[in-house]
Order: sequence, then structure tokens, then C-alpha cells
Amino acid sequence: MKKLNQNGWGLSVFLAFIVVFLIAIILISIGAERVGITENGNTKTPSSNDSQDSIRYTKEEISQAEQYEIMLREETSRYLSDINQDFSGVSSKIIPISELIQKNYLQSLMIAGNICTGYSIIQIQEGVPLIQAFVHCGKVYTTEGYDISLES
Repeated sequence: MKKLNQNGWGLSVFLAFIVVFLIAIILISIGAERVGITENGNTKTPSSNDSQDSIRYTKEEISQAEQYEIMLREETSRYLSDINQDFSGVSSKIIPISELIQKNYLQSLMIAGNICTGYSIIQIQEGVPLIQAFVHCGKVYTTEGYDISLES
């Protein structure tokens, strides 16, 4: 029977393997952060499409944008009750933030130099309006599912 090499791997091969393994872990973690895997399951994501990707915003700035989204939903509800619009035959309606600002239901919001825009989608189900708010505050915050073409 043939004898196996009793010497095993040398120290240099072992160190080279460790270095390659560490480089692979670093590359995987960088890739995971860019893709958004490390977002902790959040349904809302900060947008990052510009060359200033490295800018990080404070929790307070992101929280302001989230609060603006809640205010948009509440003020849309108040606006609908004030105008008493008949939604018979209509399954959905879009109300842009600009309309609510123009009618003094909301004030415009700027966070870290980014003006927040957006819209509300009102879906009528069994005569009851269900309101979804979508906000885009530049690079600071964007509601998941936001579509800029629905804003006008």
C-alpha cells in the first residue's frame, strides 16, 4: 500500500489560504451592503443612485422622511373628507403632494438639501378609501414602490 505524505501543508500554503479566505469574506460583505442584503428586512430603503453614494444620513433625517410619509397619508385622508368627492365607478385615484401643498394641507419639506416629493394612491374597496403614501426625499429616503411617473 502507498504511504501518504506525512508532512502535510506547509505554513506558507496555510497562510496563503487564510489570506484568500479573508479577501473573499471582505468582498462578499461589500457586495451584500451594496445590494442591500444587510438592510435588516426594512421595507423602505434609502436611494443611492448618484456619485455621492458614500454619504450617510442620520437616523433623524431618515426619521423625518418617514414622518413626512405618515403626514402625507393623514393629510390625504383629511383632504378626501373635506372635498367629499364621490368615488363611485372609480377604483383608484392619485393625489400628488404638490396638490396638498397648494391647498395648504401640507408644507414642503427639505431634508439635508433634498426636497421631498411624492403622492398618495387612494384605492376604493367596498366604498372605503385605502390610502398608500409614497415619498421621495432625494438621496435620503424613498418609499419602496415609489414611481416618479405617478407624481404629476
